[in-house]
Amino acid sequence: MRYFFEEVKHAYPTKQEFADTIGVAQPTVINVLNGKRTAGLELVIKMHRRFHRSLDAIIDELPPKTEASSLHDGRRYAVSAGAASLARRTGGAKSVIR
Repeated sequence: MRYFFEEVKHAYPTKQEFADTIGVAQPTVINVLNGKRTAGLELVIKMHRRFHRSLDAIIDELPPKTEASSLHDGRRYAVSAGAASLARRTGGAKSVIR
């Protein structure tokens, strides 16, 4: 089984197609995937809803932000603290956001 972002890369050859699919601007996608920006809660939820993947799967596969701060478990995420906090509070992979 391929990882989430590898599947996305095969399904959407350009970052513009991926951005259009989840309803965000192309620079947002580029900056998050290059580690220049954190993925906010809204972006993570859009990917979760569109691709029916767990929050954990999406968050864990995001590339680290170049100046990411450590969270409680010592891991570095390229997501906002709010998105990571939501994943922890809702049980991560067990959660379903409607």
